[in-house]
Amino acid sequence: MIKLEPHEQKFIDELYNRYYDELFRYAIRFLDEAGAEEAVQNVFMDVCGKVDEVMASHNQVGWLVKALRFSVGKIKRSRQRQAEHLVYLPPKADADFGLNRGMEDFPDTRPVNENLDVLYADLAVQKEFQLLKSFAVEGKSIKNLAEEEKITVGACKTRLHRARENLRGLWKKQNE
Repeated sequence: MIKLEPHEQKFIDELYNRYYDELFRYAIRFLDEAGAEEAVQNVFMDVCGKVDEVMASHNQVGWLVKALRFSVGKIKRSRQRQAEHLVYLPPKADADFGLNRGMEDFPDTRPVNENLDVLYADLAVQKEFQLLKSFAVEGKSIKNLAEEEKITVGACKTRLHRARENLRGLWKKQNE
């Protein structure tokens, strides 16, 4: 635990109160809400450890932003490392979608209650990924998904294939 002098604590409190919202708005552009909060908190933990350096800095805001950029990058890299070990689809996907599409590359090694949207945050906003998640995790049939999306079964299969290829590309990119 870092022991701060009263004037150092006051300085950090003032920085926090003055710049927290701006730093959070910056971080939320790159991360989800929880990740952005974590990134900003990491910045102020860094400030606590280097309070003399920050107090002496002529550009304290620049110091905070630089630390925030580093923190955001670190969180994104950490999530990518997690994702490289958790790229999978359950065996049901092989049976429904077909081994001829290469689904055997994704064994079901998922821990229970895993949050896919956090692990694959870069893909989670894409409609194809949401469709793949509904198919593979929630166990919906291609026919039901096509009806929900108001598309043909063929278009649904194409979107699922595209999502799987995007996921595979992300996995390969992270393993290089």
